[in-house]
Amino acid sequence: MNSSFILFALFVVYILIPKIDIASIGGGAIRVNDILIVLCAALSLFSRNFKFQISKSLAAYYVFLLSQLLSFILNLDVLEFSGILFIARLFEYTIWFYVAQSLSMTRLNINFSKVCSILVIILSVWAILEWFQVVPKSGKFVNVTDRVSVNTSGPYEFAALIAMLVYLSKTPQKYIGVLSLFLTQSRITITAYFVSLLWGYRKNSGLLLSLFIVLLMTTLLAVNMNLEVLDVFSESRFALLISDSSTLDLALAFISTAPVVHTPHEYFEISHVGSGVTFGLINDVSLEMRLLRWSIVLSTVSADYISLAVGMGPSFWGVALDGNYIRIIGEQGIIGAFTFLFFLNTLLSDYKQSLIRSFLVVLCITAVFIDIFVADKVMTVFWFVQGILFTQNRSAFERKANDKGVFLCQK
Repeated sequence: MNSSFILFALFVVYILIPKIDIASIGGGAIRVNDILIVLCAALSLFSRNFKFQISKSLAAYYVFLLSQLLSFILNLDVLEFSGILFIARLFEYTIWFYVAQSLSMTRLNINFSKVCSILVIILSVWAILEWFQVVPKSGKFVNVTDRVSVNTSGPYEFAALIAMLVYLSKTPQKYIGVLSLFLTQSRITITAYFVSLLWGYRKNSGLLLSLFIVLLMTTLLAVNMNLEVLDVFSESRFALLISDSSTLDLALAFISTAPVVHTPHEYFEISHVGSGVTFGLINDVSLEMRLLRWSIVLSTVSADYISLAVGMGPSFWGVALDGNYIRIIGEQGIIGAFTFLFFLNTLLSDYKQSLIRSFLVVLCITAVFIDIFVADKVMTVFWFVQGILFTQNRSAFERKANDKGVFLCQK
């Protein structure tokens, strides 16, 4: 069997299988997904007949990872081994860039958009079956029955994944993908997706106006009728989109009284075990928990100059901090924040396609409340698509391979 076909099949399998831990290591875990990436890396190296090239944006991302490594070294006395595993996993996701580059230079003729359309159908059917409790849930949200997470860690990751795949798929499949996006009830990602649509249609005033009116009417209907028109969403997270006026007061109260923590265990005791410190003053409990955790992060990082510069180190704040930007500041400080912004800016200059810009709109807005830039399957698609576009953008590739390999229509 063609090694390129096996390589692409492994990518599809990676997107479809749930996370399965096979060994625990110092607070982290080795997964089946890690084995698949190693296999893909080996196949790419042994089957290639060209030299891998690196994009400027990927080089900028490696600078960002180096700032993580610096923070890990400077905070080694309080961090567990999972800190280095955290960095390794982010590096691991970038391997998909090289895998896509390798596939794009072969004679395997695959239309990636068609494959993504099939993935959207499979994952959407899975989401619908999970919604009606026909298939069991996996991941960390097994006890949450009104939100789907399919084969990911939670609704937030699946929402971002399906939003990206919808952009990559054919038009008929987009609609069922958007339906499964709503079934996640991931408010920030749904908002981000529609903002990205508005951004994409900004030059078409008529279509933009029509889309804006539809979104406005949907929002008004949701707020005024509490979504009782669709009974399945009644009293759901969408009904809590607007919190009361005490939200700002609570945020200020948390910030002014937040303690400074010195170890991951101390933070966990306050923010998770001691989560009863929340006051129930606002409608949205998840937002209240975020305010608590974020205030502790900001208080701790600003306690001294070294922490402000390099943060507390990767994985210090645990698996989910519910805010990617807060995570970067908390783990890598000002240096990490600067290198991440440098990466985003380089990415925009590297790729002129609206597809990458739409991805960034979705991910950057979602990142306000979700640790989305460390999400497994999301980053896999993110780097894989970059690898395809990077190869297609090179004039040498256009002359050598024409439309051979894994190709994606320029958007």
